[in-house]
Amino acid sequence: MKSTHNILRIALFACIVFSMLAISGCKKESYMVKYEVVCSPDGFIVSYMNSLGSLAQAEIGTGTWSTTFEAEPETYVQLTAMADNENATITVNIYHDEVLFKTLSSTGDFAVVSVSGFLP
Repeated sequence: MKSTHNILRIALFACIVFSMLAISGCKKESYMVKYEVVCSPDGFIVSYMNSLGSLAQAEIGTGTWSTTFEAEPETYVQLTAMADNENATITVNIYHDEVLFKTLSSTGDFAVVSVSGFLP
């Protein structure tokens, strides 16, 4: 009877260790991040945290803009855009691995939107 209990304890311990190794092996190593801005009428200024962790800025003359980069889990991401026009509608989106992570829209004269957060 005592040897049966020992065998069960060893089997339970092995299952726990195996489960822990399986869970730790599933940790996400990186994400494909996509920033996206849509503005109507055309024209906006975009500011974003790039793949190097630096703030980048660009003036966009069209109605859409996007960029992608690879980022590690828990990376801080940030996207801000300001319309260049009166009575504009502007939307910003951040995706990770094609899943919408953050989004925000605004309408008005020279509308401004900003989203940010840490990746999971």
